[in-house]
Amino acid sequence: MGRAYRILGLTAALSILIFMLVGCGGGYSPTLPSPDRTPGTLVTGFPLTGSGETPITGARLSQFTVVEKATGAPDSEYRSAKPTKLVEETTQQAGQYNVVLVLDRSGSMSGTMGMLQDAANDFVDLMRADDMVEVIDYDDVITVTQSFTTDKALLHTAINSLYARDLTATWDAAMKALQDLNALSRTGRKAIMLMTDGDDNSSSNDVDDVIALANSSNIKVFCLGLGSGADMTGLSKAASQTGALAWNPFDAAAISAAFAEFQEAVVGGYQLTWRSTFEPGDYIDARITYKGAGGPKVITRTNIAVPVLTP
Repeated sequence: MGRAYRILGLTAALSILIFMLVGCGGGYSPTLPSPDRTPGTLVTGFPLTGSGETPITGARLSQFTVVEKATGAPDSEYRSAKPTKLVEETTQQAGQYNVVLVLDRSGSMSGTMGMLQDAANDFVDLMRADDMVEVIDYDDVITVTQSFTTDKALLHTAINSLYARDLTATWDAAMKALQDLNALSRTGRKAIMLMTDGDDNSSSNDVDDVIALANSSNIKVFCLGLGSGADMTGLSKAASQTGALAWNPFDAAAISAAFAEFQEAVVGGYQLTWRSTFEPGDYIDARITYKGAGGPKVITRTNIAVPVLTP
């Protein structure tokens, strides 16, 4: 892209967000088992552009290298992994986009509700005229505070109305979001952004139910865990097994960066597959370098789970 994909601040995150809403088409699957379901094989998607944000086309597998290290390890521990497949998704789409923001308003969110609202409002500000968003918020009751709309004022009102209270039904709320996306008769990409502290003490559904419906519907479930005590176990599982990303940010800038990476994930451009040198279930950071025409370009991915074999 002409810049590293580790976004460090709010301004940079929001500028990337603008580009990603109008960027090149193509799917994105950051941490998926390979098509033959081999455990330990990773796939990551990314846009690749040159000067003036012009998409780079015609890249070859031999022009990419991958190094990886355990998450949290020093850079000196990066080691080489072998790229095995490159797919260029050449269909260019206008980027029309249907997303459900699933926002936790349970009592445990009282300390982070302000950051959640700020980031969600920033996201709405950068929507284009044809991008459509629904807001679902939940405690032990699930509420469609704003149905699908392109009206930013209505979305801001819905987000700003939230306050923390009561129990937590995270997976029931995610199931409702999936059902609403399935019922939406509109073209364009579909995805969920689930923002929560990761606790669930009131759902009749579980994470496996969400994964099954999401995969059958081709909808990715992105998960953002809020606060240092966020329970990332179910969130990481939902994200990695639906081809999405999960984050655990601690401040407003990190939340905004997660939104920007979410935009990357929705649009994509290339998919690169490699065989990890780590064990299934490990968490790693990866650095992908493109050295072809218009390069070098560096794409980084952090805190991704090496996939395990799933039934």
